[in-house]
Amino acid sequence: MAENTAERTDTQSSRPEPKKRALFRQPLALQWFENGVLKKRCDEERQAGRFELFLDLLYVAILASFADGLAEHPSGIQVVKYILILAPSWHIWSDLRELMNSFYNDDLGQRILILWIMAVLVVYGNNAVVVDEDITAMRSTVGAYMTARLSANTAHLFYSFSSYHHRAQQRLWFVCSFFALLIYVPLYVESLSLRSKIAVAAVGIIVEECLWVFCYSPVAKRLMRTTYTTAADIGHEIDRFAAFYIIVLGEFLYAIIVGHPAAVGFNVRLLRAIWTLIIAFCFNWLYVHNDGSLEYEHAIRHNIITAFAWVMMHLPLVASMLVGGHVAAASTKTDELEGAELWLLCGGLGIGIICLYVIAVLHRSDDPPGMLMLSKHIRLLFRPVIGIIIICLPLSPDLGATAFLSIIMALIVACVIWENVTSLQCGAKIWEKWENTGYPEDYRIPHATPGAAPNAPKRSYTPVAYSIGTEPVIDGLKKYAGGPLKLDAANPVLTLDYGANVAGFPFVEVSSVSASGAQIELKYSEPFGGLKEPWSNGPFLYVNGLMNSFRTETFNVSTTGPTTSFFIQGGQRWQSITLLSKESITISGVGFRASVDIRPINELPGAFSSSNSVHDGVWGLGTRSLDLACVEANSQPSTWEVSKEGALVRGQYPAISLKGVGFKNYKLSFSAKVVQGGVGWRAAGGNNGGYGPYFVLTTGGPKLLSTSPLKLKPNSLIAGYGFSIINQQLLPSAPPQNFDLPMALSDNEWYRITTTLTPTGYNISINGTHAAFVPSDPFKSYVIPGLGASTLTDGTFGFGPFLNQAAYYRDVEVVGEDGSVLYTNSLTGNDVYEEYGIAQNPRAVCLDGSARDREIWIGDFVHTARMIAVSTGRYDHIKSMIDFEFDWQFLDGPGAGLVPMQAPMGVGKQYRDVLYPSQFGETDYHFFFLVTLGDYFTLTNDLDLLRKHWDGTKFLVKTLVARYLDTKNNLFGAADAAWFTAQNTQHATAPTALFVIAINKLIEVAKALKDTETADYYTQLSQTISKAINDQLWSPSLGAYSWSLDHLSDTALLATAFTIRAGIANTTQATTGIQKLSDLFFQIGYKDSTVIGNGPGTQLSPNVQGFLLESLFLAHTQLNVAASVVVPVIKNLLEVYWPKMLNQNQYRSGSTWEYLYPDGSPGIGLFTSLNHPWGGAPTYIYTDFILGIRRERNVTTGELGWVFDPVWDVVDGLGLTWAKGKMPLPDGRWIEASWTGTKGSTEMKVKAPDGVKVEVRQRDGAKRRELL
Repeated sequence: MAENTAERTDTQSSRPEPKKRALFRQPLALQWFENGVLKKRCDEERQAGRFELFLDLLYVAILASFADGLAEHPSGIQVVKYILILAPSWHIWSDLRELMNSFYNDDLGQRILILWIMAVLVVYGNNAVVVDEDITAMRSTVGAYMTARLSANTAHLFYSFSSYHHRAQQRLWFVCSFFALLIYVPLYVESLSLRSKIAVAAVGIIVEECLWVFCYSPVAKRLMRTTYTTAADIGHEIDRFAAFYIIVLGEFLYAIIVGHPAAVGFNVRLLRAIWTLIIAFCFNWLYVHNDGSLEYEHAIRHNIITAFAWVMMHLPLVASMLVGGHVAAASTKTDELEGAELWLLCGGLGIGIICLYVIAVLHRSDDPPGMLMLSKHIRLLFRPVIGIIIICLPLSPDLGATAFLSIIMALIVACVIWENVTSLQCGAKIWEKWENTGYPEDYRIPHATPGAAPNAPKRSYTPVAYSIGTEPVIDGLKKYAGGPLKLDAANPVLTLDYGANVAGFPFVEVSSVSASGAQIELKYSEPFGGLKEPWSNGPFLYVNGLMNSFRTETFNVSTTGPTTSFFIQGGQRWQSITLLSKESITISGVGFRASVDIRPINELPGAFSSSNSVHDGVWGLGTRSLDLACVEANSQPSTWEVSKEGALVRGQYPAISLKGVGFKNYKLSFSAKVVQGGVGWRAAGGNNGGYGPYFVLTTGGPKLLSTSPLKLKPNSLIAGYGFSIINQQLLPSAPPQNFDLPMALSDNEWYRITTTLTPTGYNISINGTHAAFVPSDPFKSYVIPGLGASTLTDGTFGFGPFLNQAAYYRDVEVVGEDGSVLYTNSLTGNDVYEEYGIAQNPRAVCLDGSARDREIWIGDFVHTARMIAVSTGRYDHIKSMIDFEFDWQFLDGPGAGLVPMQAPMGVGKQYRDVLYPSQFGETDYHFFFLVTLGDYFTLTNDLDLLRKHWDGTKFLVKTLVARYLDTKNNLFGAADAAWFTAQNTQHATAPTALFVIAINKLIEVAKALKDTETADYYTQLSQTISKAINDQLWSPSLGAYSWSLDHLSDTALLATAFTIRAGIANTTQATTGIQKLSDLFFQIGYKDSTVIGNGPGTQLSPNVQGFLLESLFLAHTQLNVAASVVVPVIKNLLEVYWPKMLNQNQYRSGSTWEYLYPDGSPGIGLFTSLNHPWGGAPTYIYTDFILGIRRERNVTTGELGWVFDPVWDVVDGLGLTWAKGKMPLPDGRWIEASWTGTKGSTEMKVKAPDGVKVEVRQRDGAKRRELL
């Protein structure tokens, strides 16, 4: 027995490189303590169980022979002999158990050692039973024992030279054991009396047992003062004892069958055989039941005393069970049992149950008081009472053998019933109510109507055009007005066009289908080209996102009526339905049950139109993107269904546990029941989406058809690494590894699946049977610490089947390399949702994209908030986003002050520590959030909300300045800073100027809140940083602001845009900076910086150019930069660049895009989000500067107010002759305005609600502007 793990302080792994196979391998310790810290070498797959089980079979035969000898000649002297010959054999078994536990490598040397000791044991077993009758038998027995013991201990000595980890204690044990064996030498002397030999043997056994305890105890460790000491693989140790105990119980069963002693018919002997079976079954039940606690710490893990006691108690347990079981089984061969036999029967079984009591008491119960019906000690009290009663039964000589066995059986059954009932939780029922006994739809079709989403709109979106043929087509579509659409073998493909992006739960209404049913594949895409691809424009295997991770799915339609997908599809204009089976099908209705409320543009509170419809179309792009990307609270249901049966998870990107992020080198076990096709899970995944190993098991059950190029074999394991077992567009994963399973798996059957992480790969077992070993070497080149864990054995776990699969999961357990239980979860409670990041959204939030990535990127929201104000008027969405960010703000710890920049929708805020720093680290996104706060104040003057969060705002500013402002140069730059606006370059113009924009806006908030001290500090800070930018980053030779201190000869688009917006640039600097933009122009738009080359793959960002667009208007209105400088750039952006999102039918989604290529196509190919609000800046630019309704601060009064003041020089440059629109107000009303005419003859009209003042500035009136 090795040291108990109670002394450990941490667990680590030593990771040797895998060795080539050899006949004789270097013995290496598998686990050890180093300065009290447990370390473990998870070497190649261990197969010790096969040879150890073989050894156990021989042992039970030997021990059964000993018991048989005692039963045939029951007497006191025979009992003594039985104990004295059994104990040494147990010592030999323990020697081999310890050796295999610590050094198992399955080489030729170990196999020969096992065989050699087994051969010696044959000598021992055959001679020990007659040791008291013949001196030759005595000498053979003692010689065999000493040879076996010395052989095992010599192996320890030999191993101590090959591995230093156990060296000190191994050598101590060898020396002590060697001298202890000398105690047995007198047994060779013939003249020594039998009583003296008994005394010698007893002394030797006791001394050896004491020495074993001493050598492997903490006492020896302290005396030797060694750094490295022994440790046990606790899980393996427990399994070995349990396996041996079960084989011992087999002695009960072997004798009641072999030789058919209870034949013929039903007779008294047969009754005894059945009673013997029940007794053995109950003894196994009690051993497995332990102490009945729901939460407990095993005795071997509890402390060193309970660990040694637990191990040592198995010797009397085994000895007593063998004798009692042998006599019980022998009762089937005789009419009655003699007195001595009865004492052996009752003594053996009575002592056995008392041993089971002691073993159970040694476990430590962690159940809180009152959880179970009775406390542990009262529950277990029945065992010693019954044990004593059974031992005393022979005092009633009038009872026959049948009566004895009947009483014993009844008492043990009563004990089992008592313990199982009293270990129930308080309030538990005897009979659980049966629910859901009928086959649910999920078993037939893994696409069910989703769970409650109370705020989802009660409407559907239907196609506007369609075509039926042999493949998807974009031309020649017919108008869709409902009616039947028939698909058959000749024309199996239905193309559907929704005119613009929609979102919701896909449904198909079927009016006719054959009796055998039909399978149809639905495919969804934003660009038309996705319908031509096997995975459409997905899959979106990056985050779970409360949506379908796949852009294809199969419906198995067996009856007429509606079939609805369980999952949301977040954004698509195009859809195809392909008949996969031979049977025809008629569709009477198709569409999406709404998950968001997409309103016609003429129903919005905000509006804009002009004399040029292209501009109207560009304004409308942003409004539709908002309707899809901004979701109501509780409108996006979970992608899991959690019930008493477990978590039902349909094919999706695996959702990861946020409690397992710090786990290393563990064993993950869970139970799974496949509903359709297979089951999938992750291990060693990163906290940012779970990037890492991904495993998919398939069953032999029926599979849904699919046009997917990936065909999963039945009864196989597919192992991948990265995002999935397939590539996700631009995010590649490792090529999957495929393994045939050694067993057949069935649907609707529960399986226990275990994944053990080792330095060389992953061991997968099913129901305790080895299924596959997945080598990790092919995955090494795909390890990306920024996305996943830094090693192949570290990280969390998660669950999610693959496409068209569904499975139940429950009873998850993670065990560390030291055997400690790190995690358990039944997956039946509501806590599962937030832990795994798949909770229904509790707040209204605006996502980066409606279909991808569906995360809360707060930097993107700086555009979104202003778009909301001028179009949908959902100021409550802005407030909800602000509340959300401050709700997640860190108040202490390493991220103190920061707010999340990339929060997932379904994660509970209690797990935000786990997401730090990965989802808090885009530093300038915090600056954008501060700008949003200032914009919200400008738009609403809502001091109540800003006052509520003012302390949090100041805390955030304080943190950003303290952590990231370099006081040596007063520019922002730090080792742990990441800058989206400067491609992560430190001391750059753009992020530093962005902070000035934010701080200038917060100065006005501070003044409004009468926080003079903060206003003065922010004013000084703004001036200091502005001066630093002008002194160090303005480049007269470039005629523009440099990109950064490290790139003084380069410039960047946002360096120009933000210095203008911040008021840092003067008129000359703004003018030359805008003229210098020509260096960034490429084909249709502007690159982010001059560092970026020109090519077909150059990305042109509408997000970045949106900031530029506003700065051009401000340069003209605030700095008097000539219209001839700004208008050409504005005209290109609004009439060339943004219209690319409008005028290409194959890409048009009705919304703004994420990126564009120079040829005007989506800038990340099929993977591009074509519903991305960050590209919608023109929506508020048109309202603010072309229609001309905006809030400005009056330079005379200092008050914020509404103005009606189009930027006429730009209007003229764009050739517009009229514009009209509405500006929503926070209270639900709006300002309506219009203008018409040309310079010299312009009519301006404005209509405002009661109490709202709008200053109208005539076309040639004075310019009084100080825009915030």
